[in-house]
Amino acid sequence: MSYLDYVNEKCIECGKCTKNCDFLTKYDLNLKDYTKREDLKYHCFLCGVCKQVCPLDLDGRKVSTELRMGE
Repeated sequence: MSYLDYVNEKCIECGKCTKNCDFLTKYDLNLKDYTKREDLKYHCFLCGVCKQVCPLDLDGRKVSTELRMGE
């Protein structure tokens, strides 16, 4: 299972990542939504705040990396 699939399956859409990340806030996304937005793969700042606040320890940096590797 890819990390994108993992996030898509596990994300509970609590909104903590969105509230704490300028990138996710700007595009009104959570990490689950982000897994489907290849057009934004280079917009993430790779700061890791989403992982710090996520109750399931999901990591937007890994989402960005997988999206970028899919080129």
